[in-house]
Amino acid sequence: MKLRRWQSNCLTGALNWFKTQSHFMCLATPGSGKTRLSAELAKSLLQANKIDFVFTFAPSIEVAQNTSNTFTKVLGRRFDGQIGAIGGAYTYQSLLFIQADFWQIFDSHRVLVVLDEVHHCAGSDLSNSNSWGEQVLLRIQSKATFSIALSGTPWRSDDLPIVLAKYTDPEGKVRCDYEYGLAEAIHDGVCRNPKLVLIDHDRILLRNLQSEIQSFESFAELLSSNGITYDQLIQNPQAVHFMLNRGCQKLKEIRLKNPNAAGLVVARSVEHAHVIAAELSST
Repeated sequence: MKLRRWQSNCLTGALNWFKTQSHFMCLATPGSGKTRLSAELAKSLLQANKIDFVFTFAPSIEVAQNTSNTFTKVLGRRFDGQIGAIGGAYTYQSLLFIQADFWQIFDSHRVLVVLDEVHHCAGSDLSNSNSWGEQVLLRIQSKATFSIALSGTPWRSDDLPIVLAKYTDPEGKVRCDYEYGLAEAIHDGVCRNPKLVLIDHDRILLRNLQSEIQSFESFAELLSSNGITYDQLIQNPQAVHFMLNRGCQKLKEIRLKNPNAAGLVVARSVEHAHVIAAELSST
């Protein structure tokens, strides 16, 4: 499969960067193909005899498994972390439990580390790091021959610095070595122009533990009353049912013109996703 223009440009930039530097950070809009890019980078470094192994880390088992599948396909080698494999895909959580003999590979071999969705790891040093960021600083920062950090959303809600990231001064924004934004992705046809449709309600009733009922004329008014949090709202069974029903109705309309149209529901957690999946199956 031919690389997208941005992937080819970023690959060239990373290979040139690694001639003098060891860590590269890529910002690319979600869904643009960062995993494929990192797999192609690993392939180029292996072919150039610059590395011996590749290890990737991601925030979830699902993402790690998808990464493993992509690397297996691109490299044409096993990527299951077992004896004889060229590498493996792991979660950041596993950093806390990986045995010491794994890290000895970094001392005796040349290793490329891929840090996917790196914004989940915080810390410019051990004093302000979270548990995942601490392990990156201790185990990977000075041990990996090369490392590439990937992110589509390079910021954190707690304002802690992203591990291994460089920041501008005094603005304090992440300074990436390659950037591929949403506007470019839409122009290239890699991503679609997002259309946001807001749902509101002018007759909201909230019953408290004392069975007292309050009425609100908008979700904004409801949330500002401190009677319910946004997290509670999006998990409310009636709200979930209403939003899914509206979404399914719209999808049916679109499929009259485009039979292959599909929908994506974003959940707050795995548990929330299971609830939504159950609701969809009964809709």
